[in-house]
Parts: sequence; C-alpha cells; structure tokens
Amino acid sequence: MLAFLIYCAVLALLAGLLLLMPIRIDIHIVLIVDQEQRILDIEILPLGREKWKQRHHLQVPPGQLITLVLEKLSQKQRQYKPPRWFNSLSTAQKIMVMQRIMIILKQLLSATHIKELDWRSIYGGEDAMLTGVITGTLWAAKGMFISMVSSWCHLENMYIGVDPDFNQERLRSRFSGIFSVRLAHIILVGAHIIVWMVRGYFYGRTAARKAAQPPHRGVNENCYAEY
Repeated sequence: MLAFLIYCAVLALLAGLLLLMPIRIDIHIVLIVDQEQRILDIEILPLGREKWKQRHHLQVPPGQLITLVLEKLSQKQRQYKPPRWFNSLSTAQKIMVMQRIMIILKQLLSATHIKELDWRSIYGGEDAMLTGVITGTLWAAKGMFISMVSSWCHLENMYIGVDPDFNQERLRSRFSGIFSVRLAHIILVGAHIIVWMVRGYFYGRTAARKAAQPPHRGVNENCYAEY
C-alpha cells in the first residue's frame, strides 16, 4: 500500500511539473521590398528547436507583393467552410459562441509571456519629406502595436526601431519574438474550446430538429388554426 501511494505521489509530481512547464515558440519574420525584389520570409520554431522549424518563403516580382498576399488570403477564405453545426445556429447563438471563444483566447494571451521582442525597420525614399512622414507613421504604428501587445500579454524585453534612408527606395523590416506559455494554460483553453464546440453542436442539432418538425395543425386547419 505504501509503495502504491509513493508511486501515485511521484506520478502526481511529474504531472504537475509537466503542466507547469513553459512551452516556447520563436517567430522570425523578414520583409524586404526594394526595386529588385519582394521577399516575405516567415520562420516558426516550436520549442525553439531548429529541427522543427517551419518556414514559409514568398518571393514575387516587383509591384506584385500586396496583390499576391491578398490573393492568398482570399483563397484561404474561400477554402474554409464553417462546420455544419455552426451554420445551424441562430445569429444570437453564433455571436454568443464567438464571444465566449474570444474571452477564452484572451485568457490564453494574458497567460502568455513575451520573453523578447525585437522589431527593426528601415524605410528609404528619394523625397526626404515623404521619407520622414512615413518613418514617423511607422513609429506610430509600432507604438500602437506594442501598446496592444503589452495590454494583452506579459512583455518583458522589447526593442523597436525605425531608421530612415535618404539614398535608396526600400523597405526592410525584421521581427523576432520569443513567446512562452505554460502547458496547463494551453490544455485549459483547449478544453474550454472543445466544450463550447460540443455545446454549439448540440445547439445546432436542436435548432435543425425544431426547424424540421412539421407544424401541429389538423388536416383541415388553415394558418390561423381555423377550420
């Protein structure tokens, strides 16, 4: 009996340590736009491991980067089909489910720690005044982004910068981030989402069954329940 209790205690301790273990994700994004090339490079490293690296590289002719990105996004949107149970919900039920999922995701973000965030950009143009205006706009956009991120997550180390280049027309931006969240929070959020998906599925089945039921009227009744 004592050996069994010790075995259970060791298992509970290992499970607790596993749930408290932080999961690390490294994200690197490089954007290069100049007269010769348009490159968007995205690297995602789960657990910071190089062997699990996922890389997405996009290179297009000049002047077609935005068009190609929009085409890719629209293609993804056309391919995505919501589940049937979600389509069976009423508008109020859809809003309720989405609001609940957003609350759950917000809880996950509040438990996320950003160990390091480095975002450096260079913008260049021939017109000095326009270059200065766009550089200031980039500073403002980055400031708004950092403000939102710091309100959602725990931001620890941060560096942002925007440098003007008055000699060449170009835009170069490099974003690097190290994100960390405990496994227990991921499991908890996943369980909440599964519960709400199952609940939404039963809501959808109930709504579809009610819509398929025939009206309870007699054979000789009209729409006013009169003979």
